[in-house]
Amino acid sequence: SEEEQSPAHYSLLLLNTRLISRLASSQDSSLLLLQLHFAKMSKLVARIPVLAKSAVDAATPKLNTFIRYAKVELVPPTPAEFGSVAQGFGNIVKSAQTGAWKQLTVKDASRNTLVAIEVLCWFFIGECIGKGTIVGYQV
Repeated sequence: SEEEQSPAHYSLLLLNTRLISRLASSQDSSLLLLQLHFAKMSKLVARIPVLAKSAVDAATPKLNTFIRYAKVELVPPTPAEFGSVAQGFGNIVKSAQTGAWKQLTVKDASRNTLVAIEVLCWFFIGECIGKGTIVGYQV
């Protein structure tokens, strides 16, 4: 079965036909190279719809998974959740005052450090986006 060809493919074939007729009348090597180039491009243009369909088919399950998690994880906090945030900050302050942070395992301390670094990095990325430059403010 013959695949459906795009209009761009037909225009490249028409151009190839014209180049072949010119090549037949003159033995110019630059025309031969140009004709070979257009033949390769014609094949590439013909494959674009197939490649695009396969890319969409491959990306669809991953995009569906992303959307499913985004609906849960990227929602803004509800007013009921603000109480637990305040309680969490209170626990951090109490831990700092009582010295309970000294009892953390290395794994927990590493995890807490990485979370703090991530928060700082997102802050600095937001600053760069807000400034519009990486270094300095535009005055």
